[in-house]
This record gives sequence, structure tokens and C-alpha cells, in this order.
Amino acid sequence: MKFSRLFAPVFCVLAALPAVAHEFWISPEKYQVAPGAAIRAHFRNGESFKGNTLSFFDRSSARYEVVFSGNPEPVLARAGDSPLLLSTRQTATA
Repeated sequence: MKFSRLFAPVFCVLAALPAVAHEFWISPEKYQVAPGAAIRAHFRNGESFKGNTLSFFDRSSARYEVVFSGNPEPVLARAGDSPLLLSTRQTATA
């Protein structure tokens, strides 16, 4: 009984501390590219948009696709690819 009376307040204080975590995002090399130019992007892990570049590994991604004109298409990537996205697909304009 003594232990639970001591443990409960300590647990409440520890649970109220801010969580510490890293962010994970896809970072393009350029935010605007010319028509027909390559789109290149990297996985990144860090904080405040500063972090390490990560290579592609299929076990780390449940689904990996790019959407052009509302149509999802799988990205063909191999383990260790960096940049993880390199696409030069042309989109039709009508």
C-alpha cells in the first residue's frame, strides 16, 4: 500500500512531461521544377526540418506511390535508393 501511494504521484508527474520525438518527412530537393525536369526527394528524420537523409527500405514503408492527375502509381524503388524519389513523368495538359 505504501508503494502505490508513492508511485501514483511520481507516475502522474512523469506522464505530464512533454513527449520527446523526432519528425519524419519527405523532403524535395526543389519545390518547383520545370515541366519534364526530374522530381527528386529524400526521406528525412530529425527536428524542425533539420535532419538526416535516409535511404529507402521497403520494410519501412507500408505503401509507396506517387499521384499524377489523381491516379496513384507505384514507385519502383530498390533497397538503399537515395534519393528515394526520382521521377521525370510527363503529364498531359488538355
